[in-house]
Amino acid sequence: MFQSKCLEFDTISLQHEKFSKKRFKKNFVRNWHHLDIPNPFPRLVCCWRYYGSTRPGATRCLLFPGQASQYVGMCKDLYDAIPSVKNLLDETDECLGYSLTNIINFKLFKYTKFKSEIKKNDVMLGHSLGELTALYAAGYFEKENNLKKEESWKNALKLVECRAKAMNKCCNKDNQCMYAIIGAKLEWIKEIIEKECKIKENNSYIINIANINSSKQIVISGNNEIIKKVINKILLLNQQSKSIRILMINTSGAFHSNLMKPSINYLKDYINENKQIFNFNINNSKNDIIFNLNAKRYKSIEIINNQILEDLLCNQLISSVLWNDSIIKCLKDGITDFIEIGPKRILSSLVLQIAQEQGFQKDQLRIYNIDKIEDFNQIKKLFSF
Repeated sequence: MFQSKCLEFDTISLQHEKFSKKRFKKNFVRNWHHLDIPNPFPRLVCCWRYYGSTRPGATRCLLFPGQASQYVGMCKDLYDAIPSVKNLLDETDECLGYSLTNIINFKLFKYTKFKSEIKKNDVMLGHSLGELTALYAAGYFEKENNLKKEESWKNALKLVECRAKAMNKCCNKDNQCMYAIIGAKLEWIKEIIEKECKIKENNSYIINIANINSSKQIVISGNNEIIKKVINKILLLNQQSKSIRILMINTSGAFHSNLMKPSINYLKDYINENKQIFNFNINNSKNDIIFNLNAKRYKSIEIINNQILEDLLCNQLISSVLWNDSIIKCLKDGITDFIEIGPKRILSSLVLQIAQEQGFQKDQLRIYNIDKIEDFNQIKKLFSF
């Protein structure tokens, strides 16, 4: 199959000087993702799957969902059937003093963290709140003095709690809202926000693009009154295309918008006051992580001081979650194996959609989801293919 695909190259003219026809068969399918250019041959992406019997150094991306993936009764089968999971859930509630259900993906991952083999070249990627799970998975809460894993776990939980309290101080459910817009182009939405919504606060728009989940799924967040004006403008576009859907998201505030600005200082102050607990030791971090803020992949050595990591975490509260760009970054880095750890399959579905838009076929990807007990029964298999 690989040879048949390479025959198509004879009818294609190369548009980039970094590749020559002579070297194409051996190097293109391995190296195109290292260039900061669009792939000129989308049908040939992942042909390296047929180049030899194995994929040397194959990298997987572990996905951690955010708050939107919750549902009533999630993890009940795990809680009832697996004593270690029950103990972890009880331990979490005891640590915080109450049940904090929006960190259930933390709890899911702690179980897999110590029961499965995670490769050093695995990449961690979390969506919004899930980014803290990804940080824990990557080892950013382990200190130099051989901090016990249990203590490291509790420190991560306390940071989640602090983040929740910081954002809650900015929430006003009566005046803030979030909407998912499906089917509208990102450029249209940006133009409406920038040109139609003139009301600003401290030179910042009080309505922002919260999530770019894919090219077809955009979430906007901000002031209730202003956001309705934007929705009305989008509905006018829908009269022409008839393909746009708008869904209101049930949240307590306008997350990932400028209305969350006061939460940044609160979170930074908390981290600075507790530096002895939240010591993000760069040397101990073993896995790469892609951050929502800029969709860039960071190695431990590249984050040269704690301030960089704090800025990435805190500024995420008012910035767009660049999920679409983050997945494209994974694909450009040659990653086609994805494991979603958490409830539902929201992120898995987005990965498939984004990959297909980039020219991938479904059988060129391996996408798994760990949610229910039957998934946990296959953990070793999933983490060691």
